[in-house]
Amino acid sequence: MRRPDGLYRLGAFVHHNTSPAVPGGGSCIFLHIWRGQGITTSGCTSMDQADMLLLLRWLDADKRPVLAQLPRKDFERFRAAWRLENAHP
Repeated sequence: MRRPDGLYRLGAFVHHNTSPAVPGGGSCIFLHIWRGQGITTSGCTSMDQADMLLLLRWLDADKRPVLAQLPRKDFERFRAAWRLENAHP
């Protein structure tokens, strides 16, 4: 997607409620560059450009990655059970 502010020049699409879309199940989710720390989005996940590059280099679609967003203490609690050993926290 093209935006005049360039926030989507790097990003990833999260397949959420897409095949087929279920009414009321939420919209698509994007990971993209942020406007700045503390500035929210309307449902996407945004981050600094350097972090976006790191994430894009780490992602491998063939490994069928799963997006799990939660507080660090919960991440550490579920890390082993969810087999997140190679996760990008």
